Amino acid sequence: GHLTQKADVYSYGVLVLEILTGRKCMDTRLPSPILLQWTWSLYERNENINIVDPKLEVQGMSENEQGQVLRVVLIAFLCVQGLSSQRPSMSMVLTMLTGDSEILVAPSAPALIDCEHISVASAATPQTLSAAASSSTSHATMSNSMCPR
Repeated sequence: GHLTQKADVYSYGVLVLEILTGRKCMDTRLPSPILLQWTWSLYERNENINIVDPKLEVQGMSENEQGQVLRVVLIAFLCVQGLSSQRPSMSMVLTMLTGDSEILVAPSAPALIDCEHISVASAATPQTLSAAASSSTSHATMSNSMCPR
């Protein structure tokens, strides 16, 4: 693959979700370890307020402030769309964040990583990490259907 501006947009979307949730992109210690899958499932169940880290005290925010937080969540989901052509440009992200542009498109499910082929070693050694780093085969795949798993 090639790094493009749209790849940067995707990374930005993940970063925004990490900040809003207070979670890492992947945390195997959690019941729902994949950030995009977890946030999208909450969004689909209309539990948007639960996406946000409790430390940000969303419940104490005004309705307008909560709406602004939801706007940021929606923009982040637009940034992590599976097809780069569906992602906004960073200049469009900026205009949506500042309120100069409306969010005209509802986000669809984000591109998710298929973790069926990923194994996480609980006791990685320098040798296994070195072997994994030198391997030219990637076992992670992007979901073509982009449906949460």
